[in-house]
Amino acid sequence: MWLLWPTYENKAGFSSTDVTADLIEAFKSHTQVNLAVQDAADEAAARELLTARGVALDHVHFFRLAHLDIWARDTGPQFTRSLAGALRVNDWNFNFWGYEEEDSFNSAFDEPFDRKIARKLKVPVIDAARGPNGVRFVHEGGSASHNGHGTMIAVESVVMQRNLGPNRFCGGLAPVTDFSQANTYAPNPDWPACKALVEQEYFRMLGARKVIWIPTGVIEDTGTFRGALGTHIQVPEFQGVSVPHAGVYTMFGVNGHPDEFLRFVGPDTVVLAQTKLTSGSPRSPVERLSQWLDRQNHERLERAFDIISRETTESGQPIHVIRMPTPVLTFDVTGPGDGVYDYFAAYDRWEDGSVAPPVMLGLWASSYVNYVPTNDLVIVSRFWKPGRSLEIKRRDDEAVAVLKAVFPGRDVVQVYSENVNRGGGGLNCITQQQPASATFVQKCGWSKVRVDVAAAPLFAGPDGDTQLGKVGRLSRSGQDIYLQRLSSTEGRVQVRVSGQSNLDGLIGWVDVVAIESAGEKCAAVYSLN
Repeated sequence: MWLLWPTYENKAGFSSTDVTADLIEAFKSHTQVNLAVQDAADEAAARELLTARGVALDHVHFFRLAHLDIWARDTGPQFTRSLAGALRVNDWNFNFWGYEEEDSFNSAFDEPFDRKIARKLKVPVIDAARGPNGVRFVHEGGSASHNGHGTMIAVESVVMQRNLGPNRFCGGLAPVTDFSQANTYAPNPDWPACKALVEQEYFRMLGARKVIWIPTGVIEDTGTFRGALGTHIQVPEFQGVSVPHAGVYTMFGVNGHPDEFLRFVGPDTVVLAQTKLTSGSPRSPVERLSQWLDRQNHERLERAFDIISRETTESGQPIHVIRMPTPVLTFDVTGPGDGVYDYFAAYDRWEDGSVAPPVMLGLWASSYVNYVPTNDLVIVSRFWKPGRSLEIKRRDDEAVAVLKAVFPGRDVVQVYSENVNRGGGGLNCITQQQPASATFVQKCGWSKVRVDVAAAPLFAGPDGDTQLGKVGRLSRSGQDIYLQRLSSTEGRVQVRVSGQSNLDGLIGWVDVVAIESAGEKCAAVYSLN
């Protein structure tokens, strides 16, 4: 799992290194961590801080690669495999989540970051296509969700804003914000043709066979460049700080990434956020603003439910929807000296023509759907602390229960993520998975049945259809079943079954495509890339 060591604080005194350290500790005994640091001095500082916190480093490999920010999901390497199984990195264009042009300093600095990693790992790069006007296609890792078999979910308000208009991949008319529209953009005559170009790239770069389009994301992920939300509601003071404007700003929202609200958890199953609406009259301006925001989210999420529940996968299977609670909305205030505020204080591309106020009332981009899945582990955000509302704890607990149900047999670990949420994203946004290399798989010696395979046939030989039985990822009691690798051919691997099963100790052959490396059993080879 790739992580980027933080370079600044979204809010002064609330360090993202705390979240990064907690993630690194949670990954121990489950997966290797590749941690990008700026240089030798930054590596030394990171090692010192992690060691002081008692975080083990035996599963961490440091890479000295300069970067501006922590969002590995979007600027880090997106690994895919060719039809022949060869590992590669998809290189997309980047325009700072649509806040700037592709040739700005911030865009140009982080755009080649994925290629730098590819060179370090000696992995080939596949380049995104250029549109009719020569501009490359913009895509961020967090802006789509995949089922692993050819179906993906994309969000119009993200893709349109990045790729439609002058100096964009599709060209044509730029989309115009209109909050009366379901996707918050006015209908654009150039969007259908643009959508076709985009889907063609998703088919080529990601192996997608079907794209399901959702109009927009949750309101707290709205692009901050649009200006304040809910400007009809004035909150005169928050946390003892006077607020000189009406409404609330998102904290570097990206305009609707699906990993904030809607993700595949299996070939034909998704989790979708669900807003709890409160009744009764608000007792304060903050409650009034919260209720208004919840209503906007409710409309957006139920429209997403209506779309996704009527859709099918690439193979024609209906999609099952499991609902996940949204966290209690959390507000914050930022001002000079805070990383997020300082960026917007100098920002000059506001869609509403405004300028940043002296103080920004902000809304965290908090989500339980922004979880991190890896080898036998799922990491999810926790928001409750002593002194906070018990409703926050209830929703934390409900989210854990949902994840345990959809990922049976995996440990579910909670990590406080709020210092990252203050920057516009979550735990999934600051991580990027790397598939195990052939060397890792060979040296590891342990496998498990893939998550999306109900049970893998255990064959009597390296070819033929004679079966000894079927082996699952878990026993009936929920215990892990491992496959110890003994030898392999081009299409099958000889394994010894290890775990509570009537096949325990039996040696047979399993199809290569039905198993994956069991990284949690491979501590001895964590230093291998």
